[in-house]
Amino acid sequence: MSTASTNSLERDLTHISSASKETRWRDISWNPDIWDGRVKAAEAGRPMFIWAMNGDPLGAV
Repeated sequence: MSTASTNSLERDLTHISSASKETRWRDISWNPDIWDGRVKAAEAGRPMFIWAMNGDPLGAV
């Protein structure tokens, strides 16, 4: 790969890469099982967040 191509690729990657503040949701221990999540929330004394919807999460139906 040429130097120009490498520089272009590196520049493009900085534009399309997520910032650390945009990926904090990955640090959450998501639980796909509602009952297990409810038990863990109760044990921790914390509320439970439920994401429920019908269709594509990006709204593209």
